[in-house]
Amino acid sequence: MKEQEKNLWVNAIFVFDTSAVLNLYEYSSQTISDIFSSTFNDLNGRLWIPSNVSTEYIGNRHKPINKIKSEYEGLQNNIKNIENHIEQITNKTKSKEKHPFFETTENDEFNASFRNFKTKIEKEIETQNGFLSNIL
Repeated sequence: MKEQEKNLWVNAIFVFDTSAVLNLYEYSSQTISDIFSSTFNDLNGRLWIPSNVSTEYIGNRHKPINKIKSEYEGLQNNIKNIENHIEQITNKTKSKEKHPFFETTENDEFNASFRNFKTKIEKEIETQNGFLSNIL
């Protein structure tokens, strides 16, 4: 049995269906590069994509791309929600007249740190959405 399995890995032709090809969009560029440089190189000359899969891929490739773009939109909404919660906490704790009260230096430091985080994340989301729009 082990010998048969080894023989398959050495000699078999690998046939991909449409979902397997479309699933590649779900991976990061680095992961895709790793798959192509290692796994697919090992299978060189033994990969096959049927004509029907090619047709289905062309007709459906927008679906996983739009799904990923939607997930980035969800992240932007999450960041906006966090920002709203931070603003509420800041407003509830800034009055020195009654509790709850925090020193403004902690709030200011946290808000500055969050703004930095938000800027970096938004820039990355913009980059990823640009990349996705270009391949759509």
